[in-house]
Amino acid sequence: MDSPQNIYNDPVVFKVRKGTPEDPRKRITESPMIVGAKAQLREVPERFDEVEVTGEGIDWFEILDGNVEEIPENGYIVNYVEGLVYFNAIHDKKQLTYNYTGTGAHYFPDSRIYLTKDNKFPSLSDKLKDVDRLSEEQKSRVDELIRSVPQPSEVVDQRIDRNGKVFNTAKDRLDSNQENVENAQVDLNGREYPSLKGRIDANQKEVEDAMDDGKGTTYPSLKDRINDFDSRISGFEENIESVEGRLTLKVDSEDFNGEKLIALIELTPEGVMISGKRIDLTGQITINDLDDETYAKVSEAISAANLNLEGSLPTSVKMDENGITAYTSDPSKFARMNQDGFYAKGGAFTIERPDGAKLIDNGIASFEYNVQPAYPPFMEAPIELDGIYCKTTSETWASANFYSFRHTGRYLKLNLAHKVSDSGVIGKLRLRRGSETSNYYETTFSNSTPFYGEELKITIDLGTPTMAEHQFYLQMSKSGIEGAAYLRVVKIWQDG
Repeated sequence: MDSPQNIYNDPVVFKVRKGTPEDPRKRITESPMIVGAKAQLREVPERFDEVEVTGEGIDWFEILDGNVEEIPENGYIVNYVEGLVYFNAIHDKKQLTYNYTGTGAHYFPDSRIYLTKDNKFPSLSDKLKDVDRLSEEQKSRVDELIRSVPQPSEVVDQRIDRNGKVFNTAKDRLDSNQENVENAQVDLNGREYPSLKGRIDANQKEVEDAMDDGKGTTYPSLKDRINDFDSRISGFEENIESVEGRLTLKVDSEDFNGEKLIALIELTPEGVMISGKRIDLTGQITINDLDDETYAKVSEAISAANLNLEGSLPTSVKMDENGITAYTSDPSKFARMNQDGFYAKGGAFTIERPDGAKLIDNGIASFEYNVQPAYPPFMEAPIELDGIYCKTTSETWASANFYSFRHTGRYLKLNLAHKVSDSGVIGKLRLRRGSETSNYYETTFSNSTPFYGEELKITIDLGTPTMAEHQFYLQMSKSGIEGAAYLRVVKIWQDG
């Protein structure tokens, strides 16, 4: 038995997925049963991806801020710390489907779980060891009693399986068979089916779906579709070999005499190939001697050679005194390259990473631009910090903080949360420009219920980016009855 001191040397483990390409977050679909008005997920879900619940023909909706004792009939609350999903008690014993992004899981050792009314065993680990010992002792006694009593031959035969393995009792064999069936209800991806038939039916549906090629043809079996695919490939290979045989006709260097060449020229055009380097033209021929069609082809070939092109340029790409210009269907959007460098107008420019993400899409950067707060915070009296909020009880405007940024994005975006202490208190919020002559934004609020406040999302159009320095003060006050207004910043950035 472990001493109480050893219990604390066995830690709680939280295995977290890093969210990198080497260790990505895992998308999970599972169907645990609702027990006691809650379902336990296999992993802790990613908060920002949310947990999607489906099943029972019901449109389920997540409640972001509420009491687990007062959940509406079709609502649910997710505990993103422990991986629990709470429901209205009327849904107990139902088995729904949960789709979410797993971040990892908590692993609690049995030695960390203590017993409240058991002086003999300090932890669940010690208790389970004793229970296992007693269970094995009782099982051995019962098995011995069963074996010592003469059994019908049919019961004795039931202890032996088809592979010759002998079980102590018929119940041991039945338990082993049940365990094998239950294990077979879980596939390699960890998805658990309600029964072995459910898993077999799902696999059958996948095979039947694979018999349909998506073009209106349904094969009698998957093997027939694979055989048809192999047959088509064989046909392609024969066609390629046939074409290759027609393309390999050539003349040996020692056969270049008049009779051989004349014989070849009399063949069909598909069977004749004369290399230009084998033709010796005597006399002087200039480009001006060519007709217009030939002249155009030669000029195009010269341009292709100078630019190392493999073929003709698209009609939307032109070369002139401005350089090489690629036009779009919109005449105000084009990309141009010349001696001055590269220039993209109207957004005709995209940079895509190797994984497909676009850093610049249609000329606009996809990443956020920095908005820098003052530190220490530029907080004026009577505003003060109260937990996670800035708090004011005054009707006089004062600054909660000061922010500065370079105008590199089209939009200034703010995610804030606010509340008031009592119904009747009116909170006031404004974004004062750095010159303090006008406001970017101003509003009021009067919600008093949520602990984390009511979310407020603000988007301010700053106009075309000028790269100039900007500043603003985040200010607050209140009016109405006596009380306090509260405000906190979730995130501030530039976009677009």
